[in-house]
Amino acid sequence: MGRMGWDEVEERLAATLRGLAEGTSAVADAAPAREAVTRRRRLGGLVGERRGMVRAYVQWLRIDDTLHCECVGGPQVGGTFPWSDAEHAALLALGWSAPVHARVPTYTRVWTGSDAGDDVLTLAAQLAVRTFRDVLGSAEPDGVTVQVNT
Repeated sequence: MGRMGWDEVEERLAATLRGLAEGTSAVADAAPAREAVTRRRRLGGLVGERRGMVRAYVQWLRIDDTLHCECVGGPQVGGTFPWSDAEHAALLALGWSAPVHARVPTYTRVWTGSDAGDDVLTLAAQLAVRTFRDVLGSAEPDGVTVQVNT
């Protein structure tokens, strides 16, 4: 089998989303990993900061007739993934919304039953591909991993 292209990644993600049962979720992540703070310093320094390599992710959750989508947040929204200011602006331009609640520092996008149909699932898959390819700068479609959580 040859190398996978971005069109195939989009098709695979859309097929995964079509197969999501009520109350299940899926998550996709992509290379390249970036160094980031994975644990913030707290308790007056008693618990020290930890750094590590992290990958950007997009996740989806199907509840009733709604598809909830999230993308890892950056420091601009209280998250830990090291998106630059230009990448933050690009995520918003793609259609991601900044977090509604400070306790959940992820970009979001929600499609409801009124938006229903396979078109929504294709749009959700396209949003993930554009996030990974155009904003993250992932050059390796084969590096996108997908996991379904039941």
